[in-house]
Amino acid sequence: MNKYYNFKAADFIDDPGFRDWVYGRPQDTAVDWQQLGDAQPSLVQEMDAARLFLESVSDEQPDVSDAYIQNFGDHIIRKHNEKTSPEARQFPIRWYKNPVRLLYMAATIFLAFGLGWYFLLSTNRNASEQSGMLAWLGPEDKLVNKSNGSTHAEIITLQDGSKITLQPNSSVTYPEVFDGTERNVQLQGEAFFEVKRNPKQPFLVHFNNLIVKVLGTSFNIRSFPSEGSVRVTVRTGKVAVLPDKADFGERLLTKAPRAVTLTANQEIFYKKGGDRFERAVAINSQIVNPEISEADFEFARTPLSDVLEKLEKAYGIPIIYDEDQVRDCSLTASLSDEPLLEKLKMICKTMDASYETVDGRIVMNVKSCRAAMQ
Repeated sequence: MNKYYNFKAADFIDDPGFRDWVYGRPQDTAVDWQQLGDAQPSLVQEMDAARLFLESVSDEQPDVSDAYIQNFGDHIIRKHNEKTSPEARQFPIRWYKNPVRLLYMAATIFLAFGLGWYFLLSTNRNASEQSGMLAWLGPEDKLVNKSNGSTHAEIITLQDGSKITLQPNSSVTYPEVFDGTERNVQLQGEAFFEVKRNPKQPFLVHFNNLIVKVLGTSFNIRSFPSEGSVRVTVRTGKVAVLPDKADFGERLLTKAPRAVTLTANQEIFYKKGGDRFERAVAINSQIVNPEISEADFEFARTPLSDVLEKLEKAYGIPIIYDEDQVRDCSLTASLSDEPLLEKLKMICKTMDASYETVDGRIVMNVKSCRAAMQ
């Protein structure tokens, strides 16, 4: 690991193992990059610069046409010829027949193009980072960066008592002390948050040009650079999901998705670059009402309206149905120890009914209290 002690940002960018770590891919080397940064604090700034650059180009590599490369190369060659002596221009050497000059030209072209690409992306990314992620940093804030390069989840306890369960190949960045008006965290990858309630200091998670804002609740975010979509799932409480104004910039008035509020057992899907959130019922919904347990889902000739009401209270998910349709329906069944959506499927099997999830709600359609004839 000692060979890395003199590395600069460019060296880390060029290292295959470091790139695999940043992109969440299996590494051929056994280097613990987080441990390396902890052991050599002087490397942290270089590693962070390399990581930010690699993240910025992971899905933003510009499309460059052959014509552009040709024109750019001609421009470099022309500038080079202008600097040669009159004698050299009088007896020009065919550059494409001279291997040394060809190599020089190729290196010049690609170096110039590469630097141009780097500074273009760096300028755009830095502007976004300064106005987005770094906007919440105070002049005296000390940043903490935690990455999980293991194969199992790791628990991180923040200064305010909030907990983050960080999944493999994921990282979080946050101030060592939350002493401002907000508690800000930057996430890449997947993590489950258990936030200590503090109405005077909202908790904000920044990820993929989006923000989750809460006062105190528990929720999960999945946002990997290699995946085309983002998912936010709420376990308890209420959260707001909104676009990050700094990152969306001018798009905020046109294509940015509108903010949505999620409650327990709801989730949103967001296709990166899209203009809307898709709200749904969480597949693995859990009981959130402490007064109701799985043992309460044993029914004997119970009015269906009472069953649906208990499900709604237990899981916190609105269930919409036509009272006239269910007025004469009753249910005798054991629904204990079944997920919410499985409970609904079992109800529908006992009668001629169906359900669908619409914008984070459940809509029941009961055609008959008796099961349909096969």
